[in-house]
Amino acid sequence: MVRLLSPRRLALFFAGFLALWVAAWLLALAVGWSEATAYWAVAKTVVWVLYPVRFWRAPLRDQLAFVGLRARDLPRGLAWGLAATAGWVGLTLAIAPVRGQHVAPAAVTFDVLYVCLLTPVCEEWLFRGYLQPALTGLGYRFWLANGLTSLLFLAPHLVGWAFKGVLAANALSVYPLTIFALSLVLGAVRQRSGSLVASILVHAGNNTVSTWLR
Repeated sequence: MVRLLSPRRLALFFAGFLALWVAAWLLALAVGWSEATAYWAVAKTVVWVLYPVRFWRAPLRDQLAFVGLRARDLPRGLAWGLAATAGWVGLTLAIAPVRGQHVAPAAVTFDVLYVCLLTPVCEEWLFRGYLQPALTGLGYRFWLANGLTSLLFLAPHLVGWAFKGVLAANALSVYPLTIFALSLVLGAVRQRSGSLVASILVHAGNNTVSTWLR
C-alpha cells in the first residue's frame, strides 16, 4: 500500500524533481545535447518516471494502483480518454483557422514520437499520477488539488523556457494559460475516470494535433 506523504515530504518531493530537471538541463548544455531528442527521452524517463517510483518507496504494484493504472480501470479510462480527446482535439481544430493555423500532419519520426507519446506518459505519470492524488489524499478538495497541480505543472515548462532563452516571451504570451487550461482538463479527466490512461490519451491527442498545426 502506498503511504501518503506529509505536506513537508510532498514539498520535498517536488523540490527534488525540479532540482533534477534543472540538473538535466545543465548537463545538456554542458555537453551540447540540448537539441538531442534521445538525451531528453532518457532524462525525462529518469526524472519524471523513475524518480517518483524511488521516492515513494512502495511496491511497484501498489504504486501502479495509486497513480491510476489498475487493469480493472482500463475500460473506463479508455472510454473517458477517447471521448475527452475527441472533444479537446475537435475544439483545437475548430479554433485553428481563427488563429491563422492549418493542419499539416507530421511524418512519424523519433522526435514526433517523443513529443506525442513519451512526453504525455512521463508528464501524466508524475503530475496526475502522483501529485494530484497526493494532494487530494492530504484533504484538499479536488478542484483545489487540480488547480495546485496545474500551477506546479507550469514550473518545469518555465525551467525549459529559461534555459532556451524564451522565458520572458513565453511567460508574457497566452502560452502559460493554455498549458494551465489543458492541465485542468487533464486533472478532471483523471479524476472522473479514475484512470491515468484517460489523461494520457488526452495529453497525447493534444500534443499530436499541436505538431500538425502550422
